[in-house]
Amino acid sequence: HDAKHGSGFSFVDLAADRAGVQFGKTATQSKQKALRFQKNMAAIQNYQAFMPNIEQLPENISRQEFTKRYSSFYSKAYKDQLQTIDSRISTCKIYQNL
Repeated sequence: HDAKHGSGFSFVDLAADRAGVQFGKTATQSKQKALRFQKNMAAIQNYQAFMPNIEQLPENISRQEFTKRYSSFYSKAYKDQLQTIDSRISTCKIYQNL
């Protein structure tokens, strides 16, 4: 929607969305994991413990620019950006030692 009518497509927004999904999956995966996850959350110092680094993630990309750079949501370039985001999420402190 943003690419067509708003501020443009944002991998930063997508990173936040994917981080939220991972957070929910992890928190509800099992009772044991949920308890460890709650302990990890209680000890965090800032949002960087559960939000990935967003540096150099493209944002405010117009529809035309998105098509030029990524062709579609199925392209290798787009999937590579998703892999970068998911990799950054997996290194967040909250997901360590579960």
